Amino acid sequence: MKEVNVAIHNAKVHIRKSYNQDLFDFIYPFCNENIKELLSYFNLKDKDCLSILASSDQIFDMYLKGAKSITTFDINNLTKYYYKLKKAAMMAGLTFEDYKKFFCFEEYNNHRSNKNAFDYNEFNIIKKYLDKDSYLFWIELYNCFSSLEIRTPFGLFTYDEPSCQILEKTVGYFNESSYKELQKNINRLNIEFINANIKSLPAYLHSKFDFMYFSNIIQYCDSIFSNYDNLDKINNQETKLLKMKNVLKYLATYLKQDGFMVAGYLYEPKYLDQDVAIFNKELRNKVFGSDNFYNLYIRSIQSIMSTEVMEETNLNQDMCLIYKK
Repeated sequence: MKEVNVAIHNAKVHIRKSYNQDLFDFIYPFCNENIKELLSYFNLKDKDCLSILASSDQIFDMYLKGAKSITTFDINNLTKYYYKLKKAAMMAGLTFEDYKKFFCFEEYNNHRSNKNAFDYNEFNIIKKYLDKDSYLFWIELYNCFSSLEIRTPFGLFTYDEPSCQILEKTVGYFNESSYKELQKNINRLNIEFINANIKSLPAYLHSKFDFMYFSNIIQYCDSIFSNYDNLDKINNQETKLLKMKNVLKYLATYLKQDGFMVAGYLYEPKYLDQDVAIFNKELRNKVFGSDNFYNLYIRSIQSIMSTEVMEETNLNQDMCLIYKK
């Protein structure tokens, strides 16, 4: 069966909630990381980048910062069709306000859901700029479901969506001037997409990169790797972190000299449950405390949006695990 037909079938199943979905079955509508500040630490001008696709926002920000090429991957191949939809909306000439009205759903205006999200009249403008397979994918969904059925969380999309107010502070292109700048050259953005998980990803790589971005995949190493029945909880966690480190080190062989890898994005790690291996600070430092890995701290969404006057050293922080070749 043709790939797009499989994707359409899977999307329909998700929207109808025909089975208990796994976390990786959902599309993230927007980036829920402080990607704007994170990328400010790296020079991506004329660089070759490898990144998880997810919501596509990371990709747009990398391109806005001058990336020469972007290879993407995701275990969920539906993300590719969402990327094409966002790109087509920009190519169709949607203003920044219209882009927000079409794509944003949760907390769009005064903390209310946007009942006009994925409006079909707007889609009729956008669809002219979709490639053949992406057109077939989205038009079939619109033929079977209402706009809100497609866009409402817990079907095709996850509920985890930052508000517009947050996105304007944490995503580089998500403001009127940057959006216009991105829109001017969006037709030149052509990505390569690999439908793979992080363990199988190296089998698909055929070139080297200046920059790699793996989002928060590392926090799922507990489920990516199997338990060892003969080991207790802590030793199981350490073993899994070591396995993840080996995967990352192998991927690092595809880094150019002086290249960087964002090996993991951790949300406010000092507050999170140590039952998750990567949030166990002692184990994390033991496994990743050497071999060219280091920690980069950036402002968390909570601290960015806080109305309190806070000392810089007391701000709640996200932590990025960085590898430098």
